[in-house]
Amino acid sequence: MAETGWALTQRNDSMGDLYVYIDNKGMKWNIPKQKIGFTTQAPDWKVSLFNDETKMYFETSLTDWQSKFSKMGKGGAAQLQNGGWQKGKTEKIAGLNCTKYVMTNNAPAATVKGKRTLAAVRQAACWLANDITMSPTLSDMFSKTYGLPATKFFPVRVAFLGGDGRPHLALDTFNSRPFNVPGGFFNRPQGYKPAKSETEVFMDNDTRQFLKDLSQ
Repeated sequence: MAETGWALTQRNDSMGDLYVYIDNKGMKWNIPKQKIGFTTQAPDWKVSLFNDETKMYFETSLTDWQSKFSKMGKGGAAQLQNGGWQKGKTEKIAGLNCTKYVMTNNAPAATVKGKRTLAAVRQAACWLANDITMSPTLSDMFSKTYGLPATKFFPVRVAFLGGDGRPHLALDTFNSRPFNVPGGFFNRPQGYKPAKSETEVFMDNDTRQFLKDLSQ
């Protein structure tokens, strides 16, 4: 029996467009620019990364996924969490009722290799969709990995003011619609070959061939 979920079109400042599918039992991201996908679901919440061009996938635990992303973020999640999120007003984004949360990072300037630098995030705002709820497992993942407020509601917009004083729109949502999630939708694609690492999944066919040629 199909579960009622949501399909969103989002945009990330580095990855481009994202197609997101979510209900209270799972989530899938598709990134058409890179031909990469990500899917996870209850009850074990294993993460499957897959490449639609090379037909490769890599499976790992949600805990390992969180750990690697936290390291890649260079402490950004901790800075957002330490700033303390304050609940704000309700606004409409892509037809969804969203609650805005804001934070200000008042941490003193840090010293890096003898030079004083501002913290990476000085101010931030995020908008969470009141209409889209996610499981406690996914909520915990978004909070710990990305530093967002610990609620059950899905993020649809994230903006911040960097240490350079410039505004950044890290995530935005352009379209939303209810989506009846069919059985098996959050499974990893069938017929794909296992990769040895996440890095191998992110390689396109040209890069794989280039590395293969170098090793001969």
